[in-house]
Amino acid sequence: MNTPTNCPTSAASVPPSGNPCFGCSGCSSLASGPGATISVIGGISAAHDYGLEYDHADLLIFTKVSDSDLGGGPRHFDDKHGGIVSRTINESGFRGEEQEVLEVELPSVGPSSRTRRIAVIGLGSAEGVTRKSLCHLFNQALALAHRHNAHSLLIPVFPWRTSAGALNLKATGAILRCLVEERKRRGTLGNLQEITLLSTPQARRHLEAGLAVEHTLCSLCRIPNLF
Repeated sequence: MNTPTNCPTSAASVPPSGNPCFGCSGCSSLASGPGATISVIGGISAAHDYGLEYDHADLLIFTKVSDSDLGGGPRHFDDKHGGIVSRTINESGFRGEEQEVLEVELPSVGPSSRTRRIAVIGLGSAEGVTRKSLCHLFNQALALAHRHNAHSLLIPVFPWRTSAGALNLKATGAILRCLVEERKRRGTLGNLQEITLLSTPQARRHLEAGLAVEHTLCSLCRIPNLF
């Protein structure tokens, strides 16, 4: 992994610990109108413990291609939570078929803490991942956030994921932005306030370029269940 470049301290680059971040290429926030803000944090690096310090959202999303393990990225997060995701996958027989979803509720830290969940969303075969697959993935993530009344959503974009070759980072950002805007138009974002993409410092600018695409990608949204 390339050595991260330094970044100026800003409100967007202060991690949950409150300590200024000088170890990556920074973060950015792109307002998505009332009800949700989409942010990109370039925090997946050894300096940031592979992004674990940003693991504080109400809902954390992993992806899994069929008949494969979680992969190195999610495994860091899973280890932090005592391997609860791996155990649940083994016990349930979850394979990672396209649009298959596995939900895990994390133990509450204290009586006043919000319920936190991890959801693993199947992508199917690595060779079959398309932009349409991404659209369905993000729709499922936003639907889960709505269903569970989540205020914050964290989606790590790991560089060593099996389907890396099929998922263009700029397209990834553009599809998320398009879907969030469509849900906002329909009033189906619920109480979601923060959507965060967690990536490597090198991938951050490509995701940002996609999020900056303001026009809709389809003349008519063909996903039937934007509930």
